[in-house]
Amino acid sequence: MDKVYEENAYEVLGVPVNAAHADIKKAYFALVRKYPPDRFPEKFMSIREAYEILSNEATRREYDSIALISSMAKEEFRLGKMALERGDIEEAIAYLENALLKAPHSRVISGFLGRAYLENGNSGKAIGIFKKLTEEESDNPSFLRYLASAYMERGWHKKAVPVFKKALTLDEDNISLWMGLTDAYAMGKNFEEAREVLIRALERGRDIEWDNLGIYLRLIELEIILEDRSSMKIHLDELTRLAIDDEISRENIGWAMDRLGRYLVHVGLTEEAQMMVERAIRLIPDNPEIEKLRDELARFNRAREQFEVLLKDKTIKEEIVRLIEVELVPSEVIFNTKEPFKLILEFTIIEEVHSFISSINRLKEKYPDLYELKKAFFDGVLNPARRKKMMYHYSKKMKRHHHVIEALMCSSAMEEDEYNYEDGFDEAEGDVWESQQPYVRKQPKIGRNEPCPCGSGKKYKKCCGR
Repeated sequence: MDKVYEENAYEVLGVPVNAAHADIKKAYFALVRKYPPDRFPEKFMSIREAYEILSNEATRREYDSIALISSMAKEEFRLGKMALERGDIEEAIAYLENALLKAPHSRVISGFLGRAYLENGNSGKAIGIFKKLTEEESDNPSFLRYLASAYMERGWHKKAVPVFKKALTLDEDNISLWMGLTDAYAMGKNFEEAREVLIRALERGRDIEWDNLGIYLRLIELEIILEDRSSMKIHLDELTRLAIDDEISRENIGWAMDRLGRYLVHVGLTEEAQMMVERAIRLIPDNPEIEKLRDELARFNRAREQFEVLLKDKTIKEEIVRLIEVELVPSEVIFNTKEPFKLILEFTIIEEVHSFISSINRLKEKYPDLYELKKAFFDGVLNPARRKKMMYHYSKKMKRHHHVIEALMCSSAMEEDEYNYEDGFDEAEGDVWESQQPYVRKQPKIGRNEPCPCGSGKKYKKCCGR
């Protein structure tokens, strides 16, 4: 088998084999600033692993001793480590188990095997390995971190907390340990304690050359969960100022804010999302996609109060409400299905115009700002001469997009559960990055006995709703 070249820990950090501890730390901080975990997860992981190996004297000696083991063990370790890095976990376990049989006293090989078990979901074996390693080497923060991570994998956040704390007493400059302790508290819904950990981490980070991007973002997430908008705004402003003054991190922070803003849209926190996106634009100006989202959010937030009243108004037909909803909500929520939904709803309203006229007039009178969103369409519907022309053009559109619309209608018929956008965050999940359902109905509601919007003339239940 041809050997594939692999960087060793020294090469990853760009330091010589005789580098002093201070030089290793300096190289680590410089690299994590350049390769933040949210944008370069694999690169960041290799940097962190190299630092954890070389920053501890005992682990560094063990790592250097790999050169002294048998050539077969060394080769299987090399192949196992490479398989682990590219995500071939089963293959990695097989190589590392064989390597450990040939070099049973190697803590480095044991550590990599424990990590492979952890990646494979075998937290029991991982716990066994890292408990043994921490007993043999109690001052190794890397082994402690992996033991705590294995506890977390099993949901044992109470066991993980003291292990992370002990690891931090040994290496308080390791960002991963601060984040791990934060996650352990958050898993137990101890959000205030999690926030305090991050505030302490920020204080520590100000004394050294940390990249505080991840810490600030996680802190902002927690403050969203805690509904502490004033603190969130303070830390968001601090993060923005940090980014403006840091050319290396500016774009990374801007994109992270954009992603978090889009997530906030999906969970119904549109005002917070607008705040986030506006700051992203300060860091990444002249980006049409981000500017489009900002404008849509601004429009939605301006009309939100009227829209919430409209949702409860039973005197206006649901199709009218849904059309305003589809027009108003940001495209981020319903992605590329916005136009087909609008077409279906508009065709239905034109086709059954006499049952909608009173609702349209009431919308115009009671909700003028919302009427303005679809003024051209509604004015046309209310004008008999224009309505006839509109019916002709919409019929052609419906035929042209028949297959797309049919697929949407079938999907709509199968969906029974709806998500209330006022629910916001589900704190039971504990992690605001986890995807949740958007707050709007994804498809218009079509009655089974209503005319099929595809234009066939049949009832929906006997056509696309079958």
